[in-house]
Amino acid sequence: MKQKLSLFFLTLVAPTFILNAAPHEFSEDHKKKKTNSSTSTSLENKDFVISTLPKPSKEELQKENQVEFYPYIQSMSPRISFKINAQDVKDTEAVYGLLYLIPRFKSPQWEAGADLTGSGNGSIHLSKRFIINERDYFRPYYKYGLNLSIMPQEKLATFLNVKNYGFRAGIGLEDLLRHPMSLRLDLETVISLNSSYLLISFGYSWGW
Repeated sequence: MKQKLSLFFLTLVAPTFILNAAPHEFSEDHKKKKTNSSTSTSLENKDFVISTLPKPSKEELQKENQVEFYPYIQSMSPRISFKINAQDVKDTEAVYGLLYLIPRFKSPQWEAGADLTGSGNGSIHLSKRFIINERDYFRPYYKYGLNLSIMPQEKLATFLNVKNYGFRAGIGLEDLLRHPMSLRLDLETVISLNSSYLLISFGYSWGW
């Protein structure tokens, strides 16, 4: 009888002891509890500042979306040049000129111009201009064409004098400063039966 009572007592007490026993430190439950507690402690010890990024300004958005495109197909170019005589380098004079780029969307384009020196002489010329990247802001080019020297003392005979006709060639560049104005630089040479000279020109072009 005593044995039966002791077995009955063990049957009631043993499960209760097992349920209330602390988990082993290597058990999965213990590891999960330990990890969660350490994570919460580390988060409590840190200060987090959450803020939104500032919105870009309109100017910044315009710069990002800006595409370099030169839309003008014709232009007018006033300029000042320094004329250097090929026979005598010390013989120089100022030349004032105006050029007109005849409209065409693609290169090459024809360019007509007129120059006037301080001594009263001048020239008219027509050149074919080959523009590299004609739709970009920075537009280098080269050109060649015909030049006619104007001699006031010859009057209308200037157009009949073959010696006044010559060959003109040059290189240059235009760079957009602000719409529609571009900086312009030219280096040209003129060869004729009367004279040969070099022109170094500075000016700007106004496109439309």
